[in-house]
Amino acid sequence: MNKDERLLLMDYEEATITERDRESTKPEDIRRCLQAGVLPKFYENTILSIELQEQNQISCFIRNDDDTVTCPMGCIFNRVRTFKDGSTRYQNRLACRSCPNRCTSGKNYKVVKFGPNTKYVPILMYGTSFNNQLQVYPESEIPYNAFKLLKKRTKKKVIIHIRDDIATQKLRLCLSEHPFGTVKWFHGAPI
Repeated sequence: MNKDERLLLMDYEEATITERDRESTKPEDIRRCLQAGVLPKFYENTILSIELQEQNQISCFIRNDDDTVTCPMGCIFNRVRTFKDGSTRYQNRLACRSCPNRCTSGKNYKVVKFGPNTKYVPILMYGTSFNNQLQVYPESEIPYNAFKLLKKRTKKKVIIHIRDDIATQKLRLCLSEHPFGTVKWFHGAPI
């Protein structure tokens, strides 16, 4: 996971975007472009980039021998609750927050549930650029019926990548701190 950028998740809305829409600086046109997965011209060559992902990759969560779970992107989830019937829930909020290929269309973190004798939980993943990094669902395992129903649905989402721009952040810090220093000095605060 890349800590040099932040990710913003948006719901995909299909729209026909013209060149005029891309060149417009009206907020509603910019929003329509972003929700359609198209980067407006205003944001080209900036710290923003956009990616349209579709739910079409099969992967899985794997329960490890040390009572942890490995997510499809390779992060470790820890046990948070065990129920009387033997089922267990696992989660990792920090890993989900910075994951570039989230396995859920929601904006919250993923909570994965394992039955008492379950080793693999299949899931449909977004995107195709992460094929080599995903956990492979074993062909010997037979997915449960709900997974077959999930496979029929395909969803899309838009991910906006916002890279950190340290130079601009330092410049803004200098500009905003100067007035506060002046106010403190005027009221006699020690420098």
